[in-house]
Amino acid sequence: MRRETLAELLDIELPTVTAPEPRITRQDKTFAHLVESLKVDTDDYLLKHDLRLAFRMARHLQRAHEIGDQIIEDDLDDLHALLGRRPATFAEGDAALEEFVLADAADGRHDEALIKLFHRRNLRVHLQLGPAGSSMATHLPMRPFPAAVAAPSERNHP
Repeated sequence: MRRETLAELLDIELPTVTAPEPRITRQDKTFAHLVESLKVDTDDYLLKHDLRLAFRMARHLQRAHEIGDQIIEDDLDDLHALLGRRPATFAEGDAALEEFVLADAADGRHDEALIKLFHRRNLRVHLQLGPAGSSMATHLPMRPFPAAVAAPSERNHP
């Protein structure tokens, strides 16, 4: 079940994130050249498909190069707020988060905080798929449930 669905059912307002400013490096022109070089027009369906995949991967790598380090820092800041300590690396953070989720699974005391955290992390992943405004970087939320759909606790079970 997607975070938007859970949030709607549990009446949780989901947070937003702000895209970090892209850093400027010596590799910027190389990434730009790679991305542009993959814009090749062909009538070959399979080649067109493979080029589109390569183009998207290059755009992702370019964007991750621009903002990926800040995304990791933002994720670690979120973990600090949840865990009460800031993991030193993304790998340590992922391990600590997994441990936290498993420890909370029995009673779900932190479900709301976890839904919000995973939502922010997902939005940040989308930011790395391409430049701001691109269709690849756009997160399309789930459509809302019709009013006739009741929360799980309000449903009649046979």
